[in-house]
Amino acid sequence: MQDYNILMAYDPKEKYYVTAVPALPGCMSDGHTAKEALENTDVIIQEWLDDAKENDEPIPEPDGRTVTLVASLDRLFELIKKEGTT
Repeated sequence: MQDYNILMAYDPKEKYYVTAVPALPGCMSDGHTAKEALENTDVIIQEWLDDAKENDEPIPEPDGRTVTLVASLDRLFELIKKEGTT
């Protein structure tokens, strides 16, 4: 488990959860349950960090481990766009 903040939204139409890690540009995942989405997010975080190391790219400092549930996918995308992570 990596200590990066995670945003999460539920899509009732598709019946799955979507996560984003604002500190790591483009780092997103999903899952059919909140638990699965978080487990998948941990995998994607590690892949993001491994890729950054392999390419000598800067790695942001961990910013804590808070999971914030946001109201909708639209709001999730709005927040990550605001953070500049898309």
